[in-house]
Amino acid sequence: TRGIQSSTISLPSEVATNRADRDEVQLANYMAEVMSTFSDRNYAFGAIVDGTKMRVAYYSRTTYVISNAFDILNDPVTFSILLILFSKQSLEKLGFNKDMGYCNPFNTRAERKLSLTLKPIPNGGDSFELKPNTELKLGECIHSEYCLMGRATSVYDVERPEGSNVDLVVKFSWQVTKRRREDIAIQIARSVDPDHSPEIYGQAIVADRTPSRKLIDACPTDNRPSRLVEDRELRVLLMRKYKSVEELEDDYEYVNLVVQFTDCEFIEFVININEQY
Repeated sequence: TRGIQSSTISLPSEVATNRADRDEVQLANYMAEVMSTFSDRNYAFGAIVDGTKMRVAYYSRTTYVISNAFDILNDPVTFSILLILFSKQSLEKLGFNKDMGYCNPFNTRAERKLSLTLKPIPNGGDSFELKPNTELKLGECIHSEYCLMGRATSVYDVERPEGSNVDLVVKFSWQVTKRRREDIAIQIARSVDPDHSPEIYGQAIVADRTPSRKLIDACPTDNRPSRLVEDRELRVLLMRKYKSVEELEDDYEYVNLVVQFTDCEFIEFVININEQY
């Protein structure tokens, strides 16, 4: 709807077009918008309305479930319960991610503080040391992956805390539990070449507390979603903020980057490469 941010919508809905498959795809598009604006939802509910009939949908980072239709007029009790549930529930019960600071989506200027306790990473870098009870305030959302299911990676600026000599970011990602953790991979890289590996200072892992499994188990055996269910967990990583390639300001910085990539000695003539070519 014009003038309404998709991040504030509690129950995305699709009016039926007599094409059930098309309706479900359109609702999934709405859900992707809602869940990708800041990637700060673990899950979201939606609805498909066809005349007086209604179906309720649930989407998370691991699966989706769509209920059978019920008639609003013939079953007003169920309809009333749904209205109460979706209007009275807390933001967390509607799928908003409390671990990401629990920002009020209706007040985009509200202060967002990371509510997780991050575990310091030893030998992660010399520019900052994460101390116990360090308060981290999240700033602008730098990146939010547009997706419905999967990692849904998002990256937020962090207000520079006391004792930090560099800018920081926090990365959130719903990763498959069997996959090697990023902080472990980076620590292995740093043990070989710390000068060309990212600095990382803290990490946390949040288990999947969504109702996905219970909803899957509640489905009839012959009508369960065919695709789930990769077990995922929310992995959080505090790291140094680096300049992206798009932010390079001049040819000198670009050449310096190429030299670092190729691990060559930086020789003097490349400073004037722009004049020679």
